[in-house]
Amino acid sequence: MTEKPMTFRIRFDGETMPGVTRETALQNTIEQLAMAPAQAEALFSGRSFVLKRGLDAEQMSRYMERLVKAGLRIRSEPEFDEPAAMPPAASSAAATLTLAPIAPPAQAPANPPPLTLAASLAIAPPPPEAEEIVCPRCQEKQPKRTLCRSCSADIPRLLVAQQEAETERREEARAAREAAKNPRGQRPRPSHSGNEGDSQPALLGFSFNGRLRRRAFFLAGCLQLIVMIALLNFALRGFSLGTAGALLMISSLLLMYWNLRTAALRCHDIGWSGWLSLLLFVPVANFILTLILLFMPGQEDDNEFGEMPYPTPWLKVIGAVVLLFIGFATTASTLAQKLPEMAMVAKGQNPSGASARQAYSYNSAKNEVVMYSLTTCGYCVEKRQQLNAEGIQFTEVFLDQDQNAANQLHSRLRSTGYNGGIGTPSFEINGEFLLNNPDMSEIHARLRS
Repeated sequence: MTEKPMTFRIRFDGETMPGVTRETALQNTIEQLAMAPAQAEALFSGRSFVLKRGLDAEQMSRYMERLVKAGLRIRSEPEFDEPAAMPPAASSAAATLTLAPIAPPAQAPANPPPLTLAASLAIAPPPPEAEEIVCPRCQEKQPKRTLCRSCSADIPRLLVAQQEAETERREEARAAREAAKNPRGQRPRPSHSGNEGDSQPALLGFSFNGRLRRRAFFLAGCLQLIVMIALLNFALRGFSLGTAGALLMISSLLLMYWNLRTAALRCHDIGWSGWLSLLLFVPVANFILTLILLFMPGQEDDNEFGEMPYPTPWLKVIGAVVLLFIGFATTASTLAQKLPEMAMVAKGQNPSGASARQAYSYNSAKNEVVMYSLTTCGYCVEKRQQLNAEGIQFTEVFLDQDQNAANQLHSRLRSTGYNGGIGTPSFEINGEFLLNNPDMSEIHARLRS
């Protein structure tokens, strides 16, 4: 008589794997195991359920790997056969009592088979307990059976019908949303495919349809600040203060619309109307609304505003924060260079007009100004624009194109006792050197009237 191979069963006690929330494990159970929501909800009630029986070691390992990936904390148990009942003694009168020889005890094999992964996962079986099931019609909990003991409903058939109805409801809701977005019969976009952006609107756009998750909303806010900082630097470096102010005003209107749109899409994700984003124009309320949109989680399923978006990768958020810090540092440097010009504007003077020239009584016939530059120097370009705007006549020498001039400059500086480095732009005004990008006020002080 051949020995029957050992079989196993898989038991689930309603617990999830470390780091997996109950909602995530429940959703994975519904999607990956094709289980009805009510049936999956019953599994997480805290009672113990046997999910699979009669598995050999290889089958058990495959099932356990799949369930663990879904986030379920499961355990395996060996199945033991019940001892067979003793057959009744023969009733024949002629029966005689015979003694059979005692078989010698079986010897243990010299090399026992190695312990498999499935066997190592087996634990002692708990006391037997009846599996329970919830009737989809009357919601009564009862031992697992086919017909409900309360309403006599066919429970397995009702569960299948319930799952089919839920799937059909989801498809109808998705079709209704696609029909609303494509009223003229355009080709609908594909459904979820697992790629980011399938169901999430673009961060840059004009449409108020769709939803934004918290991480995407934070990323959009960082991008708005980055654009504002870039425009500020561009305006301050390439234009006068008046022109820079006009450009910033126009860009601020566009950024205001962008901010309003992202707030409306974030409200959609929570399940609110996008009109609540108008609270951004109300003092105090705008601060409270921003905090709510940053920290309040959205709905974990499709809603009337669209499908649940896929999460934004953390790498994009970290990159945006790094760019934001770089932008702040660049803006601080630019503003420091513009402070003298801003001070003149505050005093009612025109930095690029005649009043600025009168402030230091400049006379071009009595002054000789030489600016030492590099063709790749951004500060040289800025200083050149300032000198031209104030009408100061100068001669520019590019040290990276005229090696003789560079050697002569170094020799003359060494003759004065200066042995340090030379930063551009540097100036020679009436025979006096001003090195390492001097401020315009220092240049004005050395000009003759």
